[in-house]
Amino acid sequence: MKRPVFKPLYLLFLLLPAVCLLLLMIPAGRGKEGAMKTGYFSVSISSEHNTRLDLLQGKDTLLTGNIMAGAWREIEYSGNLKNECLQMVFSDLREGDSIRISAVQVSFNGHLKSYHAEALQKCRSSRLKTHCSGGPLSAVRCGGSEAASLFIDVPHEAEKDTSAQLLYYILIFSSLLAFALILLIRPGAGYFIGSLLLALTALAILNAVHEAAPGKLEIMDPQATPRGEIFFSRVPVFSPDHQLPYGDSASHVIVPYNFSLYPSLRVDPAGDSGTRISPVFQIRSGIFRFTSDPQTELKEGMITLNDLVYRNGNWIIMGPDPYFKMSGSRFREQTAHLAAWSGSVVWMAGMGLFMAVLLLYPLFRKLFRKKEDLPFRAVHLLYLLLPLAYYFIDYVSEPSAKQDSGRVFYFSGRTEKPADICLYSGSDSICRWHSAGQAYQYFSHKGEWDTDKTLRLKVISSDPADSLKLLSVNLYHEGRVHGFGIPAHVTRTPAGEQHLIFAAQEQEEPGKERCFELCMVLLFILCFAALLLLRPSPAALAGSCISAAIMIFVLSWPGKDLQDQLRVTTAEPVGGIQVYYHDNPGFTDTKVIGSVPDTTFFKTNMDLESNCFLRIDINSKAGDTIRAEAEIRTGCIRTAWDFSEVAGGNVILNELEAVPGGLIVKGIDPFVVLCTAEDMQRIGVHGLLKKHVYIGLGLLIFLILLLITSKRKSTDARLWLGLNFAALSASFLVLHLFSSEGLVLSAEMRFTNPRPNAGMTEPDTLIRQTEAYINDQVPGRSRMIMMNNLLEYSVFRELVNNPSVHFGKDGWMFYVGELCRENYENRYPLKEEELRKMKEVLEARRDWLQERGIRFYLVFPEMSYVIYEDKVGPRMWRYNLPSKLDQLLAYLEKESDLEVIGIHDPLMEAKDDGIMDLYYKHNSHWTHYGGYIAYREMIRHIQRDVPQTGPPMPPGEIEWVDFAVYKPDLFIVTALDQFYTTREFQPTNAGLKAHARTTYPQYPELSSREPIYTFHNSASDGPKVLLYGDSYGGFLLFYLTWNFSQTTYIYTPRFYPGVILQEKPDIVIQEMADYMIYKILEENPPLPAMPDSAGVNE
Repeated sequence: MKRPVFKPLYLLFLLLPAVCLLLLMIPAGRGKEGAMKTGYFSVSISSEHNTRLDLLQGKDTLLTGNIMAGAWREIEYSGNLKNECLQMVFSDLREGDSIRISAVQVSFNGHLKSYHAEALQKCRSSRLKTHCSGGPLSAVRCGGSEAASLFIDVPHEAEKDTSAQLLYYILIFSSLLAFALILLIRPGAGYFIGSLLLALTALAILNAVHEAAPGKLEIMDPQATPRGEIFFSRVPVFSPDHQLPYGDSASHVIVPYNFSLYPSLRVDPAGDSGTRISPVFQIRSGIFRFTSDPQTELKEGMITLNDLVYRNGNWIIMGPDPYFKMSGSRFREQTAHLAAWSGSVVWMAGMGLFMAVLLLYPLFRKLFRKKEDLPFRAVHLLYLLLPLAYYFIDYVSEPSAKQDSGRVFYFSGRTEKPADICLYSGSDSICRWHSAGQAYQYFSHKGEWDTDKTLRLKVISSDPADSLKLLSVNLYHEGRVHGFGIPAHVTRTPAGEQHLIFAAQEQEEPGKERCFELCMVLLFILCFAALLLLRPSPAALAGSCISAAIMIFVLSWPGKDLQDQLRVTTAEPVGGIQVYYHDNPGFTDTKVIGSVPDTTFFKTNMDLESNCFLRIDINSKAGDTIRAEAEIRTGCIRTAWDFSEVAGGNVILNELEAVPGGLIVKGIDPFVVLCTAEDMQRIGVHGLLKKHVYIGLGLLIFLILLLITSKRKSTDARLWLGLNFAALSASFLVLHLFSSEGLVLSAEMRFTNPRPNAGMTEPDTLIRQTEAYINDQVPGRSRMIMMNNLLEYSVFRELVNNPSVHFGKDGWMFYVGELCRENYENRYPLKEEELRKMKEVLEARRDWLQERGIRFYLVFPEMSYVIYEDKVGPRMWRYNLPSKLDQLLAYLEKESDLEVIGIHDPLMEAKDDGIMDLYYKHNSHWTHYGGYIAYREMIRHIQRDVPQTGPPMPPGEIEWVDFAVYKPDLFIVTALDQFYTTREFQPTNAGLKAHARTTYPQYPELSSREPIYTFHNSASDGPKVLLYGDSYGGFLLFYLTWNFSQTTYIYTPRFYPGVILQEKPDIVIQEMADYMIYKILEENPPLPAMPDSAGVNE
């Protein structure tokens, strides 16, 4: 029977062009060209003799420019324009003199228009005879005594962008061609639907993983080495804010150029007058590109030139400011077309795939004449369970965490002599560092600046011959590290200022995540191909797919909890090894772990998914040579660095010098930072391999099940159960190969049990130790505990055996870790000797401060189980009264005259008022409102002694900001923070925010979990205060800034007199939570005598 040419089923094909049209309508990232805010006029002119150009509009003279004979010169005006014709008046032209005109551009009311040779010939002229045969517009002076003129109309509408229209035509044409192929080939219903589904699936996958290729500008010049500067802009007006140097030893250079965002380009070649150049410019994005040859562009009057002349096939530089400016309508149209083509790869590939599969239909019919010969059946669609399981686990159940939106610019550099290094964004100064000279230093700045502008480093040195050497320059922005090439272009001012310019445009190859996603797609396709080759029975296929999908879900749980381990090895013993880790390059003292002294080996667990930026400090003396290696291990997945063989541009060093065979220590703080773009690429690939172990095991199980069951005519339930049990057991054993030894169990807040020593342990003890060690090393243990805690808390609203958290009444949680349980229960009250020593220590601090005219106050916040003791419940009670803090307060009141600010009674009164909770139900701290009550009492007390302090901040001045998603620390301690959050209210004040700024002073002798914060209030003339404290003190800082001109906060219970001598406060407040009072007895830095301190002050 003859098959019909058309079937109604074929109308489903319209889905494909509809999806393509949708993708075409989604913006491809092309930036707006931006309208000129003022009027604009530009023209490039060449004259046989010196002449003068006056630009007139009505009776107004807008500009006057002199044109020297022999070279092209751009005359440019930016300012107000009226809705009148522009008149170009040429003076000093004699009869028969000629001029040439190229690339006139006029902008009026935001409408930019270009006039090229043919358009200029149609413009009205006076005393000029114009023609444009084979070149730019030529005009010859003829007849009359008045000046020659050329009249240009101002534009009233913008030039049309035809790039999108062209792509619509291509889509219509390709759709008609594909439908014609359908009618010509007449595929069967199954083949047609399969082809359509394949094309739509490919469109979805490609749209998910595709990233437009970065734009690049290639400058080719066979005559000379290309060197110079590039300016890019949204409009034809250029500034140093968007500047990029270029230069190389080859005959062509490639530099990043975001043509989609900046469709106007200016290239300034470097060279002296008389230098011959022959540049050709090529703009490209992936496989798409276009070429701009200045000679060709000049023939059509489409390029703006300055201080250049074309002779005998070469361009010759004729002045101090030569440049090629490409900003006319043709260049903008070409960049628009290139951006459109580059952004349309996805739908073109989908349509091309559909037509290619259609063309294979005749071969398909020839190979599979009978239905039973078909390799594909409907039951094969069950295979989609596997990619769907992978998609759900990786993209739905655990979406990517929001990346840090902050920006960090960092690099390693050195000068030969002491110098200052300034960081600029365009013309805005944003940071300044000091280089000590002689050694590489790590410089970083975290903040906000305009990434649309060029970044530049300015080096200010007393020695004009001094230079800055760089190892690696990087920018961290929106969770990604952008590496900058070390610039070969350096400009220097006569004052000794050296400028190094970096492109701030984000021009990167497609990310590692996209490449990995493509690899996963190929892996799923290969497994499907294996399925077609094996041709299993429907029952075997269904069983294998369902079992493998379940295995993928089960294995993803321990597979997401594989242990990373960082190992650092040195050839000789060093004073110690410290590792800083963070989620961005702005390292702090809160995330650091160290080794014991005199060691050659250090290892620690590291969660690289959350903290992939690493800094390794190796304590050695100046002059020592360090031979060290670092390695990240996740079982058999390993990534290593050999610091004795570092590459010059791919490492960040501080006070270290790379030499063959090692690193020479050049200062007191040597360290290596693993956060260059290349380092992040390697760590990222390592993490992706670890993250996809479970899916690899799942697909392996699927193939093994297919191989075992595909040739069996029937399989009973016992065989399936046995195969699945064996596969699951083997998978957990295999997971051990991809997980390093765990050292810390964060969910249980303890170290793991150590590996037993078989030769030093009794058999019974060895068995128990081995069992404990293996239990701690089970892959996924932390996640299992997390799930157990979730189920237990969801049902009972408490965790029975958690040693760090006590669950009280009405959902209240109380922190009882460290000394907190003993602090409440008070089984062992303070002894008289301990109270006496505490008093003596505090009085010694008070007396030392009084000698220097500084007042000293004490404040002791109490934990939530004291203020909300009615919520503690019956399972925790006090063994002895009074509490340790009450013992100390009573002793100080009786035996000392120390200034202690009592805040217990005001807190209890505020609790009875019930305005807001004073402490969090699920956090170990007081709330910001509780902090306010304590602050108010503190200021009232201090104001009696120091009236300049002023009254407390009125409640009406506080605006409470609601944070809907807040993770309390007790949810973190109990591993419930991924499932539960609460609300938090934080205070703010617009006036205080406007007048306050924060600095971070550095004191090497200080040991603190947090950096030092100093808050400056320019609107306050109050005294200066220094607050020593713990985490409770952090809740006081906002309020204290209201009263004090300077508030310095140090997170430490120790007393550092050196910091006080440097900061020179008027008031020192020692804040200490009640369970921390034992810290008073810890060893502190000695208190220097008055003569020594006076010497320091001088």
